[in-house]
Amino acid sequence: MNTQRFDARLDFEKGADPEPRARFVRGGQRLGAEVRPYVPTWCFVQITIDRPSKLCWGDNLVLIDPENQGVRARGTVLDPDAPQPGRSTKARRTEFLQTLVGGEKEMLLTLTESKGIQGLTEDEIEGFAPFSRKDRHRWAQDLEAEGRIKILTFE
Repeated sequence: MNTQRFDARLDFEKGADPEPRARFVRGGQRLGAEVRPYVPTWCFVQITIDRPSKLCWGDNLVLIDPENQGVRARGTVLDPDAPQPGRSTKARRTEFLQTLVGGEKEMLLTLTESKGIQGLTEDEIEGFAPFSRKDRHRWAQDLEAEGRIKILTFE
């Protein structure tokens, strides 16, 4: 999914202080970034980058200091389609992000639950996480067999 705003889990390097301005590094890209913490420890954050980048759940990233270019933090994309700031409370957003830290099946369950009665489409899942259709179907079937979701199909 091409996005400029996403949520991530960060682990700061020893001695690195959290700062709201950083450089986002992924692959060959180095983009300016604004970092907003959801919790005082800065482990769950929303990052807004200068221009869109193709990101999915589980992608790794690095934040560097814009002045000395030293690594400030390493992290993982949790929600490539984060809401605009203020659309959800920090506590509610942190709770949602904590559930996305788990494995693929937990991520799928979290997305399904977040959609409620409206349901989750395969296109939405595909844009969120880069897994094969076969894997997505297997995880969904496992969750249904466990009684955690109900799959409805209309053809």
